[in-house]
Amino acid sequence: MSGKIALIILISLVKQILGYFSLVPGAAGGVLFNSVVTGLVLGDLPTGLALGGMYELMNIGLNPLGESTVPNYNLGSIVGVFFAITVDRATGTAMGIVVATLATMLKPFSEYPSLLFKNGMEKALKEHNWKKVQILEIINWIPGWAIQTAIPVAIVCGAGESIAEAMIKFIPEWLTNGFTVAGNALPALGFAIVLRSMNVNKGFEYLLIGFVLYAYMNVGTVGAALIGVAVALIKFRQAKLLETMQDSTSAGGIGDE
Repeated sequence: MSGKIALIILISLVKQILGYFSLVPGAAGGVLFNSVVTGLVLGDLPTGLALGGMYELMNIGLNPLGESTVPNYNLGSIVGVFFAITVDRATGTAMGIVVATLATMLKPFSEYPSLLFKNGMEKALKEHNWKKVQILEIINWIPGWAIQTAIPVAIVCGAGESIAEAMIKFIPEWLTNGFTVAGNALPALGFAIVLRSMNVNKGFEYLLIGFVLYAYMNVGTVGAALIGVAVALIKFRQAKLLETMQDSTSAGGIGDE
């Protein structure tokens, strides 16, 4: 199991490197990526996808504006899927939320090492040592990633079922029930935020069609998505046809005059 944990951490490191050098922000993935990778490494992709989607919905809208600190679901998704597969689904779900919440205390510590690198960069700038500035900038994020991801994953997942049982016993039942309620409610809240950002008021009829297909006709999400693509293509071709007809009418009107 230690080899699989090391592989998960290694893939997380590669993801961070790709995200750092990528020209497209967020191109290296996030919460869902971590969940899927953990599920693949442990041989249970469906659990990784299911919990990954749930944690991703919880994570939507949690922006660390200013100096605010939000739950770290990038870490929580790895731990949650790990224990969901190695122990059971309920334990994994609760562990993911608990660890993501407790990880907020790690953020201040993860920012301290960067002060050393920033001081070094300032000194290198004064010396016009551009190569040293670039090197320090590249490795600046590694200690923070290690404190917020690598070390917690190695400790919590490495301890295995014993630490999960200890944490569950330590946490009061009312708090565990609260995390369970939050785990059920937050995905709905995240989905509502997504719908709000999509401005569905202008296309509510399509949302209604998708809901009926899924809820009453047992059409899966892939099938509903394909129907949505087909409807979008129809609307696109209708819009292009209408544009062509308007251009033709305008051209004809000018000729008649």
